[in-house]
Amino acid sequence: MKLDQVINSNYPATKEDANGGKGLSVCSGTTTCQYSVNNSVNPQTFCITETKSNKSYYINQDSLPAVGGCIGDVISGIPAIANPSFESDTVGNLSWPALWTHYGNDGNVYGGIANDFAGYGTKSLKFSQITTDMDGGMWTQVSGLQVGQSVTLSSWVKSSSTVANASLVLTTTQNGLLGSQTVANNQGPNVNGRFSATLSSIDQTAVNIFIGQGSFGYSSRGDVWFDGIVITIN
Repeated sequence: MKLDQVINSNYPATKEDANGGKGLSVCSGTTTCQYSVNNSVNPQTFCITETKSNKSYYINQDSLPAVGGCIGDVISGIPAIANPSFESDTVGNLSWPALWTHYGNDGNVYGGIANDFAGYGTKSLKFSQITTDMDGGMWTQVSGLQVGQSVTLSSWVKSSSTVANASLVLTTTQNGLLGSQTVANNQGPNVNGRFSATLSSIDQTAVNIFIGQGSFGYSSRGDVWFDGIVITIN
């Protein structure tokens, strides 16, 4: 794709035009592809969603392949929540943050949809606490699962220099669940990358997902951004 852009000063208009007109070899047989392109912006952009065996992955001009789909594409398979960015989605992915509930003491510090950082698109979900430590974030629940399945929470996370904990948490122990499992991936200050947490062999038919700052008893302050949140079920 990038070689085509260098040669022609544009990304291909269709996936069939890619690779010098030979098309994308991966988009054949049992693998289907959805392709979008915008050569009228600077920098130019493209995004490809590939689906095979009821699983969807996507890649764009800036990213590595990730589970889910491009904005507006129909995704299939294991992603239970897959939204590469916090822009509007018209194909049924979660509405951010309408289907999330405040957790802890973040009532006055939840920043909402932010324009000052984005791992994908132009927006992200932001928590900001400057004056005092906080333990709070937002949570949602994925239900309809089977005991013994594994659940992975993945997100792009950025934190400011004063953050003690930027947290990704999966648990079956809180908010109406009576299990005994919790796994957390807590990042410190000045991170900027994609992180994940996996809860293996779950003991409930639902899992609660928490994202936030200092979640589950930790204290923290500063700015934390989340973007490209994907939850997969295996």
